[in-house]
Amino acid sequence: MNDVSPRSGTQDIVVDTDFLHAPETIWRMLTTSELIGRWMMVPTGFEPVEGKRFTFQTTPAGAWDGVIHCQVLEVIPNARLVHSWKGGHDGNAGYGSRLDTVITWTLAATETGTRLRLVHSGFVPSRNGSALATLGEGWKKVAANIGAIADEQEEEASEPWSGGCACGAIRYEIAAEPVFMNDCQCRDCQLRSGTGHGSYLTFLSAGVKRLQGEATRWSIVADNGNVKSHAFCPACGSPVYLTSAAKPDFFTVHAASLDDPGRFRPQVVTYRIRGHAWDRIDEALPQFEKMPPM
Repeated sequence: MNDVSPRSGTQDIVVDTDFLHAPETIWRMLTTSELIGRWMMVPTGFEPVEGKRFTFQTTPAGAWDGVIHCQVLEVIPNARLVHSWKGGHDGNAGYGSRLDTVITWTLAATETGTRLRLVHSGFVPSRNGSALATLGEGWKKVAANIGAIADEQEEEASEPWSGGCACGAIRYEIAAEPVFMNDCQCRDCQLRSGTGHGSYLTFLSAGVKRLQGEATRWSIVADNGNVKSHAFCPACGSPVYLTSAAKPDFFTVHAASLDDPGRFRPQVVTYRIRGHAWDRIDEALPQFEKMPPM
């Protein structure tokens, strides 16, 4: 259901959706950055902690840089999440006009699963008519996406991420979900892959349950000064994974090294500034000139 209801001179969007999943599952959809990136946009700096500030990057317009500024206002695990949603610019009319709103997610257990209510409040009709119409339809699609991803998560929960090199000398198995998936167009990735970009999945290192075979390593210094160590097979030359001494809690694999590369779903494009016109990347993905903070 989708309603637009007036309140104190503003209007709200209200969307109610029933899911055949427990509140804990839907809560994970709302509070895990990697999953948020799959049903909407990848947040930068998000944590489900009151007072935490984070952002989304969308398409710029006029004087607006396309950044949506948010702050977590209330957290009741498995029951309620509230955050601000601010963006736009006073100099814009229609898309990109100044927006100062609040999003409230409320979860309630039902006999068959969970009822999720989304209230996006605070639209000023004279200024935010375009956003009200666009987001009114957009949030209904988002609700459907959350349900589809929750279904996939339950199906994939028991399936590890496994892969290795072309000849099989190096193998890995990871019993955790990726925290970040990206296509990177930096020059290093171009040279290493022999194509226009590299494709990667990053996991928490604690999830790596098996890593066998001796890899040859090649280290480079990234733009931020951190040393990245690339591991490839000395027999077949396949690039397999990479690590960073500055971020030992992360373990990154090449998407094509997966036994099932179809599981890779990029969330963002990084180092777009180095991209070539002939390297076609999904334009619907959020794009960063360099690497966003992780």
